[in-house]
Amino acid sequence: MKQLIFFFLFLYSSMSFAEIKRFYPEGKIRYYSTLVDDLGKNYDNTRPGVTFDLHFTYLLNKNFAIRSLNYIVPYDDTNNDGTTQNYEFNQRLGLIIKEKNFTLIPYGKIVHHDKNGPKQNDNSHFGIVGQVEIAKDLTFSYDYREENTNGAKLAGTVYGDVVTDMRLVKKNVFFINSMPVHFKLGQTDGKNLRRSTVVKATIDITKKIDLSIKHVDNKGKGLFKNNVAQNRNYLVMDIGYKF
Repeated sequence: MKQLIFFFLFLYSSMSFAEIKRFYPEGKIRYYSTLVDDLGKNYDNTRPGVTFDLHFTYLLNKNFAIRSLNYIVPYDDTNNDGTTQNYEFNQRLGLIIKEKNFTLIPYGKIVHHDKNGPKQNDNSHFGIVGQVEIAKDLTFSYDYREENTNGAKLAGTVYGDVVTDMRLVKKNVFFINSMPVHFKLGQTDGKNLRRSTVVKATIDITKKIDLSIKHVDNKGKGLFKNNVAQNRNYLVMDIGYKF
């Protein structure tokens, strides 16, 4: 992963001034009170943890852009299936197609780990996101993806190979001492895995620092209908620093 970061830094530093105007790197470090993401995935057995985001956007023109999303998440040393791994790398590469208030994003997605045990954890998906701006600062998006590999299996049955994710996001709902507060309502559905609902509020303390609190409600499905780990509720707070 270090080589990948150095490559992007080299790419950024070697661009001409005109190209830099088109190329936008973004970084963020986040500390979670409980390391559970917005999709309901529990990374560290309800313990706190830090994540690292590194994203890149290259503008082709006013209607097209290429965007690379890269998330690095530390895992518990031993996760639910007994395998040992320390980091998860979640990477997505997509083409942004924007026309007025509508955005379409076809993409490819890879999730891999520094160590991958006998049970499959690594996977890849192809998907597409449709996003519409309903009103000023109010957007709705629908994300559909299918796994390109054989899928994670339990008792010979594939789970999580089809995922849908719906989000309603309202920015600048109100202000607290000139600090904007944003709101998100989302639902993620993983086939034969779980359905997760998230309600999240985020306040921009400064342009670089934000604070979020969210409630995640997991409901197990199929093989995991009665699985305790997939039927939990979480109240999570995280603080992020952009660079």
